Amino acid sequence: MSNLTSIKNDTQVGRILKYEGTHPPPSIPNRNFASFMLEIIAQHGKKVAVVDTVSEETCTYDDLRRAILSTHNSLTNAGLRKGDVVILLPETYCYYYAHLFGVMLCGAIAVSCRADMTKEELVHRLRVTGAKWVITVESAVNNVEAAFQDLGADHLKKMWIIGKASGKDLISSKTKNSDSIVTVDDNFDAATTCALMFFSSGTTGLPKGVKISHKSLLVFHHMFRHLDEIEQIPQRSFSGSVSLLPFTPVSSFGYTISMQVLSKGYKAVLLKKYVIKEYLQAIQRYKATYLMMVPHMIKELVASPITEKFDLTSVVAATTGSAPIDNANLDSFKKKMNVYVTEGYGLTETTSLITFNGTQMGFKPGSVGTPIPFFEVKVVDPVTGCLLSEGHNGEICTRGPYNMMGYANNPEATASAFDAEGWFHTGDIGYYDKDSFIYLTDRVKDIIKVEGKTVYPSEIEALIEKMEEVHEVAVVGVPDDKAGELPRAWVVPKLGVRIDKEALIKFVAEHASHYNRLRGGVEIVKSLPRSSRGKVLKRQLQDSYVAAVSQQSTK
Repeated sequence: MSNLTSIKNDTQVGRILKYEGTHPPPSIPNRNFASFMLEIIAQHGKKVAVVDTVSEETCTYDDLRRAILSTHNSLTNAGLRKGDVVILLPETYCYYYAHLFGVMLCGAIAVSCRADMTKEELVHRLRVTGAKWVITVESAVNNVEAAFQDLGADHLKKMWIIGKASGKDLISSKTKNSDSIVTVDDNFDAATTCALMFFSSGTTGLPKGVKISHKSLLVFHHMFRHLDEIEQIPQRSFSGSVSLLPFTPVSSFGYTISMQVLSKGYKAVLLKKYVIKEYLQAIQRYKATYLMMVPHMIKELVASPITEKFDLTSVVAATTGSAPIDNANLDSFKKKMNVYVTEGYGLTETTSLITFNGTQMGFKPGSVGTPIPFFEVKVVDPVTGCLLSEGHNGEICTRGPYNMMGYANNPEATASAFDAEGWFHTGDIGYYDKDSFIYLTDRVKDIIKVEGKTVYPSEIEALIEKMEEVHEVAVVGVPDDKAGELPRAWVVPKLGVRIDKEALIKFVAEHASHYNRLRGGVEIVKSLPRSSRGKVLKRQLQDSYVAAVSQQSTK
């Protein structure tokens, strides 16, 4: 963070932001999170729990409960013990939760990954986590075996195949042994016992393994239940019984939202990925009432005429997250869909949300809201660490009981992420107003240094998006011998529209300061690379530019 210029504060005193609800947060039990969820799942009986739109498979809450017990018994009999690490590689997700909770019931650590990962990606995750156990679909078996071969033959203890693979060890979730009695060891410290590992999005380098404790998951559940009871958010946000989730639950984003849906006894309709036509078809077919979205989905639904071809009247509410959404697109979406929209902000390292826009504190367009129960937030000068007052851009820091335990086998990264007082430094730049509403402006690592001056890419992106021809844009700093870095824009035009690069550069020059001008150039692209959470992979854009320049220079 040393490349940033210190922010000059005024005479106002900065403050730590906290949840300002009228009721104190509830106490948190000390127990295994999977056994806690098993009790909740048992309450919902024959209601449909999960619909997988890829396999068109469904399971009820009773099915899910039986499958969890079956998985636990299979793993225990095979010798899985507390503290062991299991990689999960699901392809469809109907019974994914059975394997996840089955692992956690054993006291082991579940690490969810995409089944379509390359061997190299899998090797990285195996090295980071130290996993020696795998539950995988048949399509990923060759990659799994090749990855373990790279690590050494003795690294793999056991691999189970989901399905009917010939000559392989199978694991079945659908079993008649449905009422087995399971003894779960709750004699442990939930705050220091790891339950899950997720991998960070890798927007700024290799993904890091994020360790999440049982307590973090319990706090997350009780936080949302508190908001439901006190804030009455379910009447507005989770008001429907059918939730459409276009994110694989192998990410922290998809996982935490699906846990919230399942804990209420709702039906979770899972899509493998977001494609607008398939998404709209699913809304119509399953009469979805609640949508979990990210900004680029909202922008596409607003802009695309295809939405008029589907019956979307079942939708009552939506939540957006992962990145800020501009007011114009948010307003257009609300009017077009006639829905109530809430907005949240969180990171993989914070398990889930740390702020929410739509509580009893109100809703402010453009904001990610106010702190939720259990969490504190502050904004600090990214160079000096001094607390900043309202209206001043600085790094957002959080402190609370469901921050991550740390990065797996990476003590240096863990130490740099937390300060001496336990504050996690998010790497996000933002500010707060007089009512404690927080606004995101950029990422610390996305900030561009032009001739020693700080340039916020989001300011240039907001300007470019005012052009009628532009669908979306990402601005990234690219290397320059004289200026250090220069802003370069990757622009996606609206469907059927052509964008003139020179006209775009001229438009920015007429409305932006010298340092914010697109002296690094413009590239017109069909789409922007994104993580599984919908975040633009700016590092990938930067790397592709550097590689192209390097290739040209060697010719």
